[in-house]
Amino acid sequence: MRPIAASLIASAVLALFGTSTNAATVYKVHIPIPSLATTGSSGGETTEPEPKEPLTLTLQQAQLRDAVVGSAYSMDFSTLLGASGDGADTIQPTDVSWALGTGTIPPGLTLIGSELKGTPTKKTTSGSSFEVIATYQDAQGKQVYTLKGLCCINPPEVEPPQAPDGFTQQRPSGVCPEW
Repeated sequence: MRPIAASLIASAVLALFGTSTNAATVYKVHIPIPSLATTGSSGGETTEPEPKEPLTLTLQQAQLRDAVVGSAYSMDFSTLLGASGDGADTIQPTDVSWALGTGTIPPGLTLIGSELKGTPTKKTTSGSSFEVIATYQDAQGKQVYTLKGLCCINPPEVEPPQAPDGFTQQRPSGVCPEW
């Protein structure tokens, strides 16, 4: 409401009820402000707006597929992203920023956007655990994932050490060479 309109209303109230110095009556005027109130279905009643539910991001738990040393690997974490609350239906995966938190990813892999990708270069016996963080505006979702069993399905062609005379040495298939 403009200041001029407010002073006109105040003047009209004083003109209607007078300005007697003996009057002890207090009058209250309730003026709804349209930007803070909404009109109900009956048209005349006003109600306060419903409070908005804060935006929440979540990353689902998942067992990641094994990575193979020497073979390309890719995992898109945006497929595990969930959102609820006000504005959740307008989030686009490209609007979310992604980062690694605690832990380490295997050598040869990198988080680019929502995608963990690359070619693993080293076998691990216990796997690698790392935290992925998704952020959109003030909301953040976190989850720890483990990439297990970095192994070779088709080991690289590496010559094993020579076996002593009279013995043959075979490289087992499906295991990373230790030599």
